[in-house]
Amino acid sequence: MTDLEYSGKFVLRVPRSLHRNLCRIAKQEGVSLNHLCVALLSCSVGVLAAGSAKPAEYHPAASSAPQKCRKRAAQPKGRQPRT
Repeated sequence: MTDLEYSGKFVLRVPRSLHRNLCRIAKQEGVSLNHLCVALLSCSVGVLAAGSAKPAEYHPAASSAPQKCRKRAAQPKGRQPRT
């Protein structure tokens, strides 16, 4: 599949409690819910791609999220995180 086949948008159904917690975290960090979710998903994909965790073992929205993921999610809009 090529990049032209992906719109960059998809609908994701989550439990209300997760939605509430993600909104709370985004507000605390001063970022949008979308920005937080993109950062957490990006970090999770990186961890999974590196083979250091399996999907069932890794929960990026939990308080045990790796520090690098939490820092990346906390970056204000428009700023690229340093790697």
